[in-house]
Amino acid sequence: VMHGVAAAVTAGAAVHNGLLSIKDLLGRRVPRRLQRLYPRVLLWGFLGTFLMGLWIYPDYVLRVRTPWLDEHLPLAAKLFEIKEHWLGIACVLALYCASRSRTIDLQGDARDRHFYHLCTITLMGVVLYASVLGMILVSVRSI
Repeated sequence: VMHGVAAAVTAGAAVHNGLLSIKDLLGRRVPRRLQRLYPRVLLWGFLGTFLMGLWIYPDYVLRVRTPWLDEHLPLAAKLFEIKEHWLGIACVLALYCASRSRTIDLQGDARDRHFYHLCTITLMGVVLYASVLGMILVSVRSI
């Protein structure tokens, strides 16, 4: 349950941060305070979710994945592994966004701004995909 709560916090921060980027790309004013806050919340939520995931992963493999998902729903097991690979990429994006959000000038270089926004929007998509897929898999078979 705590892993799911941490994932929800992470997803919330990712969505809010992504929406701020979309808002800026549309030419609307973005509150600087929120632009610095959401990436930090996302990074800490990501770290908490990751650590709790490491803790429960052995039980998941022994009690759910190997005896049940691999046999009855191999596609679900494969989607879980794809999710984990995307989250590895998202980890790098979260580190970049958290560090860059403190210094990025939303009125400055357009290429720099657009790359930052591309990262935040990609991060939003990956975290949403991972959160939704995780919740679906838990509803199919939990530990």
